[in-house]
Amino acid sequence: MRTTEDSTKRTGAPALVIEGLDVHYGQAHVLQSVSLALDAGVLAVVGRNGMGKTTLCRAITGMAPATGSIRFRGHELRGLAPDEITRLGVAYVPQGRRVWRSLTVDEHLQLASRTARRGAWTVARVYDAFPRLAERRRNGGAQLSGGEQQMLAIGRALLFNPSLLVMDEPTEGLAPVIVEHVATLLKALADEGSISILLIEQNLGVALEVAERVAVMVNGRVAHTVSSQALAADSALQQRLLGLQAGAAAHGEATEAPVDAAASAALTTAQVVLRVRRAADDDFDVARSAPATQGLPEPVADARPAPPIDRASTLAPAGPAVHLLDLAGAQAELQCVQQQLSKAGRRCVLAPVPMAMAQGQAADTLRAQLRARDDLAGLLVLAGPGDEALARAVVEGLPMALPKFVVGVRGGDPQPTAQAFTARTLPGAFNRVSQAVLSQVAASLAALVAQQAPAATGRPVVCITTADLGDGVARQLVRTLEPAHECLLLRMDAAGERSLPGLIDSGLLAGVIDLAPLDVARTALAPPPARPDAGGDRFTRLARTGLPYLSAGLALDLLHYASEAAMPSALHGRAAGRNGEGEVFLPLDTAEAERVAAHHAAQLNGLVGPVRLLLPAVGGQALRRLGLYQDAAPAQLALHRTLARQFRATPTHRLQETGLAFDDPRFADSLGRAWREIATAPVSTPHDPRQRSRARDALQA
Repeated sequence: MRTTEDSTKRTGAPALVIEGLDVHYGQAHVLQSVSLALDAGVLAVVGRNGMGKTTLCRAITGMAPATGSIRFRGHELRGLAPDEITRLGVAYVPQGRRVWRSLTVDEHLQLASRTARRGAWTVARVYDAFPRLAERRRNGGAQLSGGEQQMLAIGRALLFNPSLLVMDEPTEGLAPVIVEHVATLLKALADEGSISILLIEQNLGVALEVAERVAVMVNGRVAHTVSSQALAADSALQQRLLGLQAGAAAHGEATEAPVDAAASAALTTAQVVLRVRRAADDDFDVARSAPATQGLPEPVADARPAPPIDRASTLAPAGPAVHLLDLAGAQAELQCVQQQLSKAGRRCVLAPVPMAMAQGQAADTLRAQLRARDDLAGLLVLAGPGDEALARAVVEGLPMALPKFVVGVRGGDPQPTAQAFTARTLPGAFNRVSQAVLSQVAASLAALVAQQAPAATGRPVVCITTADLGDGVARQLVRTLEPAHECLLLRMDAAGERSLPGLIDSGLLAGVIDLAPLDVARTALAPPPARPDAGGDRFTRLARTGLPYLSAGLALDLLHYASEAAMPSALHGRAAGRNGEGEVFLPLDTAEAERVAAHHAAQLNGLVGPVRLLLPAVGGQALRRLGLYQDAAPAQLALHRTLARQFRATPTHRLQETGLAFDDPRFADSLGRAWREIATAPVSTPHDPRQRSRARDALQA
């Protein structure tokens, strides 16, 4: 933790002085008389989403019109163009990284260095500070991980050799090891004394570790400025300043800005066509779908007050409800949605938003809160700029069949997800186009909630995961099962891995036949800080639902990556096979195979529904199909022996070594017989409290 003593040795004019700063987006007063001072060192600005932190950055860097005064080293910045501000010595690391997909890492840095101020920071020094960038210097922006993109954004800004570095949530969405690296770099920059830092940060732990003082923003105002030491030592102060309940001020310490009556008006009937898109529809454009100049009536305030929104609590639910999750602090948008849902006869519950948490922890908390609600009939998420990743993490952790909408407000742009509808309002103030979009979204959600079909009474649906290696087995298995089952083939690419957990939780499946557990080896061998959760999450949900699970044991001895760019650098140079789509498969050695087998046995032992694990004969057929001709027998034998030793056999859990090659038609027949055995076992619904309790006890054991 840093102290104010760290900055007392520095001299000269204050790095940044802001006085009476006001910013408006249309009629919305986003920043209200903001005053801040940064003499030197690091000043962190924290607060809820939608409180004006990003707008503050944009005003400082000349990208948002403002009134008031912004002085940098005695120079007035207000009214200057962004490039003029940059030349004075102010660099900006924007939220969302903003790297070019088509440019390589080196091209990004070389481009910045051509126009940058000369100083201590050069391309070579950036590579020294971020060795990972040096390794990836020939990779394009689209091929970088989120952490690598953030390193590139920071390095690009440092090449301008700034005196003031403005950083908008630099640790958002990063793995803990990358967060620690960024925090260490920021402290080193501050200790050098040549760069002052204005740090916008949601992660309170990072803000307290790096900054000397912390300013808390509430509703466009600086509500409090305190030393990081005082804030870290006073949990009550943290709760009072940052622990606001969703939609209401905490203990009266801060109040929401008043909302204009017109902003909360209900949209009257009009001939308007608004298209709500799936996130996969890249051509969505609100302006094209509903021009603001055609067909939109003037806002008319609804004379009837909207019923109050229920607060999520542990009280007994009062029937099915649509839960509203306001990540953006968008009160006008929230009220508009609630009015429309109330008109459609839908009860609304406002989900509490956890404050002062890292993004991953917040997503886990929100998912747990929503899953615990037996009245959850639909979900609508309002996501502002920077909330998109959190919104996606929340909706992908909920049942696939649950109606879900994510709406980007105030410039937010929801990320693609296969499990939710998305829409986007225009950036800036709440306006008639935004009102029309939100009204249409609310009407669509209400209709989906009303039309949720009861459980199907026809043939049961079984999900069969597949990939190139198991396509032949999958086709034969479908022919075997189709007279009695509907077969859903799910290709286990990146989208399939994300979709499977929600599909398991949807209540629509009778079970899962896993012909392509490609993520199991990758999950088992990943280092703990960066361990992916796709496989673990899948088996956790199988345990919770009690669904029958049949695994063919294919590809357990292979590491799979969607492309060579997705591979960790430590694996480059190993023998690898590739299919026609550029996917990479790396055979395991004996020690790795034993680790994977132990990990998978533990996953299977934790399931409470019936389980069958059928192992094909040891052989190199899979490797030969991928262009690899090495001896696969030692690793496969180690895999099978470890599975047989650590798999816990019970009357409902059985492992069988078939002695058949995976491409032998008799192997598919064996899978069909095994499925018919376990499919007859009774399965509780995913929302049966007794089943959830049983699964939880098994996982704890």
